[in-house]
Amino acid sequence: MSQNFRFVDMIWSHVQEQPERLALSIPQSWDDKQVTASNNLSYGELGSRVAELIQGLKREGIGPGDRVILLFPVTVDMICLMIALFARGAVPTFVDPGMGLRRAFQAIKGSKAKAIVTLPGIVRWRRFIPALRSIKAYPWRKNSQQALEALLLPGATDWEIDRTREDGDEGIITFTSGTSGRPKAANRTRAILQGQHEALNSVWTPAPDEVAMTCFPISSLFYICHGVTCIFPALDLAKPGRAKGKVIVQQMLDDQVTSLFGAPAFLESVFDEMTPTHEIKKLRTVVTGGAPTPTRLAQKIISTLPESQNLILYGSTEAEPIAYTSMESVIQEKLAGYLVGTIVDAATVRLIPKATSHQPSEAELRQIQAAPGEVGELWVRGPHVVEEYLNHPEANRLTKIRSQEGYLWHRTGDLAYRDLRGRLCLVGRAKDELRNSDGNLIFPFPIEEEIDQIPGVQRSALLEVQGVITLVFEPKATDEALKPKILSILERRNINAKIVVLDQIPVDRRHNSKIDRNQVRRLIK
Repeated sequence: MSQNFRFVDMIWSHVQEQPERLALSIPQSWDDKQVTASNNLSYGELGSRVAELIQGLKREGIGPGDRVILLFPVTVDMICLMIALFARGAVPTFVDPGMGLRRAFQAIKGSKAKAIVTLPGIVRWRRFIPALRSIKAYPWRKNSQQALEALLLPGATDWEIDRTREDGDEGIITFTSGTSGRPKAANRTRAILQGQHEALNSVWTPAPDEVAMTCFPISSLFYICHGVTCIFPALDLAKPGRAKGKVIVQQMLDDQVTSLFGAPAFLESVFDEMTPTHEIKKLRTVVTGGAPTPTRLAQKIISTLPESQNLILYGSTEAEPIAYTSMESVIQEKLAGYLVGTIVDAATVRLIPKATSHQPSEAELRQIQAAPGEVGELWVRGPHVVEEYLNHPEANRLTKIRSQEGYLWHRTGDLAYRDLRGRLCLVGRAKDELRNSDGNLIFPFPIEEEIDQIPGVQRSALLEVQGVITLVFEPKATDEALKPKILSILERRNINAKIVVLDQIPVDRRHNSKIDRNQVRRLIK
């Protein structure tokens, strides 16, 4: 029986102790000014809905170890179904439609799921989709009082929590948001899920009266396990960079939001509309993650909310969080690259200058790790680090390294250095390594960060395209003065680069914040 996984028991205790408190609020519609309708559940209502789903899943024969794909918009139904699957010992499996149809169907095929809950159109046409033919399908019906009718047992009240699963058994399966190759299924075991919860808790713990807004769906579990109110912003969560800031600021005022958690692109949309005159006095914490945070965004947040706690989290699907820092430190320190700060207590990190081809010992990893100020690839281990990709031996071979003592290290692919205080600074990705004409290494992030601070530049990318070092930038508006300013920075750093202007630099589909360098190369070619 699992000794560490306590999510379901924590949520059940809140259902019993505070049934009247608002648990979830997810907007259903909004106009150009405000939210016009929301789907709200108190903890008592959440408990009832989860009970009906638990018993419905039991009736359908879905139980311990069964993988169930959730492929429909984020709603209260999805959150309740996720909790019910945990209670049954089943495995919620998330396929992000933002990865594109071809890769989504690859993920579905590789998941080896027993069932899928998805849109009625996909259910109707599944016989024509090879990846879905052998999977039992249940429809989720939008704008229905019984959106998950096929999985409900109306009137059921018993949670009937499964106690047979072990800590090492699958908890949640999520697919990485990479842009090439077939999707990788990250296996977050039940112990790893609990480890991630506790690692995040060590950085920031919600207050008892917290009203938390998040644009990261799985983070809702963190808040519900704490028994606080979780609110989703009024936007298409698959496109956080297209948020209507004015609507969300008004939503925060109406709902008296006390903490905000989102990707940089989402926060930029919000803080472009927010000013100190909005008097969002309740907002006391802002947290961002999922992509590098531009200095200009940190400055904007601090100038708008000088009294709030403003944090940057660094991590990945496979290890979250790894490190954290305050936005104030990013502005004040002015270090080369992106400061991501102090390593969380749960994580052990090594910066390895050169990949080792054999099974290293822990002593060897300590010995060969980069000295302060020296760049290396970031390796991480800890109780919250994903140890395997399911059915993907090649990805496991390249990124999962087990030491002679049995510890499992994850190679993040990020290049970083430690400052004299032991804090981490990111300078690029190992696969995007550049060399100048004199043979010296060029790390893109410090240069991009400096260029992004030029007024009028939205974002930039330094990369190699067909053997030529190229600086691509996206202007906020046409401005002939930008190129000379960029050229001056490159010349000062002794970088001979071709400068290309793109009206819009492609970004990742999940957070709309990380530059999609492969797509940039394709566009330039």
